[in-house]
Amino acid sequence: MKHVRTAFFALLSLFAWSCTDPAVGLWASLQDEELVSNDSTKAIAKVSPTSVARFGSRYYLAFGGDLMRRGSTLKAEAWKAADMPKSDDRATLVAATDDALYAAFTTDTFSPKGIWRSTDGSHWGKTGAPDSDPIDGLWILDGVPYAAVRTHDAKWNVAFCAPADTANERFASSLFADDLSEMPKALASDGTAVMTVTQSKVYLDDAEISGVSGMPDTDAETIESVLWDGSDDYGTGGRYIVTSSDGNLYACDSAGANWKTLAVETDTGSSPALSGMAIVPDGSRNYLLAGTMSTPKISGTTTSAAGFMTVKPGSGTLADAKQVDDRVVCSENNFQTTVGTEAISGFSWIELSGGDGILFAMVPANGLWSSRYVSGAWKGFEKE
Repeated sequence: MKHVRTAFFALLSLFAWSCTDPAVGLWASLQDEELVSNDSTKAIAKVSPTSVARFGSRYYLAFGGDLMRRGSTLKAEAWKAADMPKSDDRATLVAATDDALYAAFTTDTFSPKGIWRSTDGSHWGKTGAPDSDPIDGLWILDGVPYAAVRTHDAKWNVAFCAPADTANERFASSLFADDLSEMPKALASDGTAVMTVTQSKVYLDDAEISGVSGMPDTDAETIESVLWDGSDDYGTGGRYIVTSSDGNLYACDSAGANWKTLAVETDTGSSPALSGMAIVPDGSRNYLLAGTMSTPKISGTTTSAAGFMTVKPGSGTLADAKQVDDRVVCSENNFQTTVGTEAISGFSWIELSGGDGILFAMVPANGLWSSRYVSGAWKGFEKE
């Protein structure tokens, strides 16, 4: 029987903020959660997920050990080790287009093996991504795979398959003319341009955006993530939304201008460090979720929180948005056995047919969690 390996990382310190029972939005549909950790897959119970993707009828999970997969029906089967280029490889990242599954692999001694591609989830072929350089990020934007490649001497660039390269799977194009001095942490696209964020910088395609009023203060805080919201909930024409360790959400238009800020604070006045985001449905409107986690700031202090905050769109700009029922993070009083007491590094929202979907939450050192959205209602988080 195939031996399933796991990768363990240091558990981030957690802190729970108190609040009263929620009554609206996602809080209302998630507040009756029950302990399900005993039903989780033991092999991934304490891993630190990096990415999750759906390809065909299966879901795939990467965390630095075996590439894991399971079928499309929640809890119908346990996560199992998937086929890899070699049985002792380690999958560090995974992503998927409609046509192919992509994964970054290393050897069992953590030597880089580049990015590999599979059209059936079982048979793998090498892409043109450098196989001697570490891959620190893997994203699919508008059907195109992008990879953060650590080039040399602590420098990075973003390689991608231009339309002419995609058929041959060559990561032959580079997003930046000159290598970056900081690792790309997240990418997002409005369909025309690509926004890249690093710890202290924001780029639109190859151009750095700096000195613009309303941007994150990267002298004191660190940028964590970015996504594109194409709806009109945050302003005409859509918005890029950026999270920061200062607990604020920042948004700008597709040109990287007109920055707005939404300050996010708990009832005690503290600001949680925000991480990855997702935009999910709940009834007639979409909601923005932002994970919270313990994140060291550049200044040397640390802001800690647990769970996630929900932002209900307002009318117009991001500055008009409000936290749902003024609740930022719920405490153990409401979420004794779920992600409300966990640090969350990121989300993956996967839309299914008929408006249904599944939301995955990636919890450092405590595995993968999921909540189904079925017929307009959330089913509550379960541990995978």
